[in-house]
Order: sequence, then structure tokens, then C-alpha cells
Amino acid sequence: MVTIASARSNDQLVETARQGVAVLGPDTPAALRLENIARFLDFISESITRAAEQARQVLHTSPEQPRTAPNNEVQTTVDRGSACGAPPRISLRRAGGAVETPRRTGAGRGR
Repeated sequence: MVTIASARSNDQLVETARQGVAVLGPDTPAALRLENIARFLDFISESITRAAEQARQVLHTSPEQPRTAPNNEVQTTVDRGSACGAPPRISLRRAGGAVETPRRTGAGRGR
């Protein structure tokens, strides 16, 4: 949980910077810089926390289990690709276990 500790550390820096604004007076150049630092660190802290929550959701969810197909039916599985841009892939599985991956037509290929 280093990420959450980092966000908490940033929160302490934000609070300290805002206390400095009150000490220096809000209209001084130094106080304006401290307030900008506080807003920036607050933004970073929220971003870190949000990213950690999203990662936790992704890492703790089970992949979708494919349905079982009756005797001679075709079961379709769609892999939606990855967050880093891998294209979706469709697989067709027959009850006997043979797997077919349909080929793309000419429209989808770069020529």
C-alpha cells in the first residue's frame, strides 16, 4: 500500500502549505506559490488514490467464464483486448474442443 501512503503524505504537505498561506497572508507572492503547490499536490493525491482504486477493481475481479455449449453447438468467446490497445479477438469453440479464430476481411487490414 505504498501508493496510499504516498497519497496520505501528499495530503500532509497540502495541509502544511495551506497553513503557510494563512501565516504569510493570502495576498503575498509566497502565499500564492504555496496555494498553487497545495492545489497541485491535492490534484496529484486524488489522482493517485483514484488510480489505486481502479487498479484494485481490475486486479480483484475474476475473468468472465465462458458458457458451456451443448453437443454440437458453437460457443463464441470475445476477448475485448487490453487497455494498452490490443485489438479484440473472437474465438469459436465447437463442443468437440476445436477452436477457430475467424480471420479479418480486407477492410480491417492495413494495406
